[in-house]
Parts: sequence; C-alpha cells; structure tokens
Amino acid sequence: MVYCSALNCQNATSGVYKNSTVTFYGFPLHNKLLLKQWIHNMGREMGTPSKHQRLCSKHFEDNRTIGNICETLRSPFE
Repeated sequence: MVYCSALNCQNATSGVYKNSTVTFYGFPLHNKLLLKQWIHNMGREMGTPSKHQRLCSKHFEDNRTIGNICETLRSPFE
C-alpha cells in the first residue's frame, strides 16, 4: 500500500483511505534543490525521505510534470 507522507493527509492506494482520484509521486531524491522545496512546502520537519515515501497530487498546484516528477507543490497553508 502506498500512502501520502504529507502531514494530516490520509490518501492511500488501498484500504480505508483509498483514493483513486489522486496520483502518487516519489520524492525527487536526485534533485537536492527540488527535494528541499518539496520538504519545505510540506510544512513538515523531516530528514531525507526514503525512496518508498510518496506525496499525492492533492499537494501540487497543478499537474505540471517533468517525467514522473510534479514540479510545484502547494503551500502547506492552503
């Protein structure tokens, strides 16, 4: 099961919180600048995420993607 790593988000790919209307994106571990932006915009204190952690599309401003990476996260306060 994949679930969203954002604070207070319960979206997942299966189980009680299954949400088939969202897409899940892996953290851009190879792009340190973008990774730092993602973590900051999540509004969550955390170290480097693992390759298994994901964010759901609910936390992005739009569906602008580069390959399979969403480029712009929403502000955590929206």
